[in-house]
Amino acid sequence: MSQNTYVQKILTKFKSEEQYSTPLPISFHQILQKMDKKDFEQATEKMIERYQSLVGSIGFLRATRFDVLHALNQVAKFATNPQQFHWKCLIHVLGYLRKNPTLELNFYPSEKTSTRIYALTDAAFANTDSRYSTSGHFIHMDRSLVAAQSSLQRRLATSAPEAELYEIYRASKKLIVYKGTALDFGEEIEGITIFTDSQSSVGTINNPVSSRYRFLSIYITFLRNLMSKNELEIKFISRKQNLADVLTKQVPEEEFKTIWKSVFSPFKHVSL
Repeated sequence: MSQNTYVQKILTKFKSEEQYSTPLPISFHQILQKMDKKDFEQATEKMIERYQSLVGSIGFLRATRFDVLHALNQVAKFATNPQQFHWKCLIHVLGYLRKNPTLELNFYPSEKTSTRIYALTDAAFANTDSRYSTSGHFIHMDRSLVAAQSSLQRRLATSAPEAELYEIYRASKKLIVYKGTALDFGEEIEGITIFTDSQSSVGTINNPVSSRYRFLSIYITFLRNLMSKNELEIKFISRKQNLADVLTKQVPEEEFKTIWKSVFSPFKHVSL
């Protein structure tokens, strides 16, 4: 499955913009944040319309072009009053699509009679000027990547483990929906596994007497109930193994290429 034709339409529609190609959708050291009032002016209606049009056009690639999700979320935050600096960052995303116009989301047959659903989750604690954390996850049905999400959390986390716990909870709810849909289509579901690089989160969830993060007790109890019924398992992996890292933060060019090559390849069970 691909949106290669649609990418070409975007490039044609905005061909009047700067014609350059870039290896990353957003530069590794790029920081996008709100500017002081003295540093910016009210954008013109034409600028706002052009900016929002390009953001909206790229937004329709969310179904398959997971490699631009994080960058798109960064530039979309300034759609109501974009400055020239934000526009250049948005054009940078367009330059990445110009350099990488083709990408396919492949679905691979299961090697077993039953299907297992996997999620790789990650959260970047308070990494925005609003201090809301960015979180993201990949979802695989056996060997096939089927979905990805990168977004700001709706609640303000007060620690990194809290941000990670909340993302695990969010992903688990989505995986339950995927499981129900698969069962409706007659699939035999073996179970659900969530991988995270937060040892603290895994320890808190697996420790029945833990009193940490009582303010997250509803989420933790929800996860423990699923685990007690063998409907869910949560496992720790290293940061290097956690491909979802690329959905929450910028990474160097070589690391970016390596991660996305792995993401769009047949999923292999993470070795623990």
